[in-house]
Amino acid sequence: MMRSNRQIAITLHVVLAVVALLAAPVGTLRGAQAQPEKRVENVNSLVGTWRGERKNPQGEVQPVTLTIKENGVVEAYTPLAWLFTGTITVADGKMSYRTLSGAAGGPVVLYEDSNGKTFLRFTNTAASPPRTTEYERQ
Repeated sequence: MMRSNRQIAITLHVVLAVVALLAAPVGTLRGAQAQPEKRVENVNSLVGTWRGERKNPQGEVQPVTLTIKENGVVEAYTPLAWLFTGTITVADGKMSYRTLSGAAGGPVVLYEDSNGKTFLRFTNTAASPPRTTEYERQ
């Protein structure tokens, strides 16, 4: 049975959508992207512990703890591994981060979801494609 070009195109779109969904970092699946960004005046408003999730190279979901200190130092780790140490900077109400190694960095967005929970969204623009991870304030 021969498939038409239209059937092939629809099948291809469905396959690509499933692949994109499976390849997305866990934190991006919360559906919170539509929430408005909150303005940040300084790093002190972010100080504390945040929690998120990531997929390790084997595809297993791991909890991630992110700690932000008063001096802007940010540390991220899983129960089994240290992920990175870096800094968060704020300029004109916009945030960005950079790891101390310089291997990762990009914008950071603070937002609140419809349930009143506060999140930070880190986007590593040094990765190809860029990777986004979200952390909830604890």
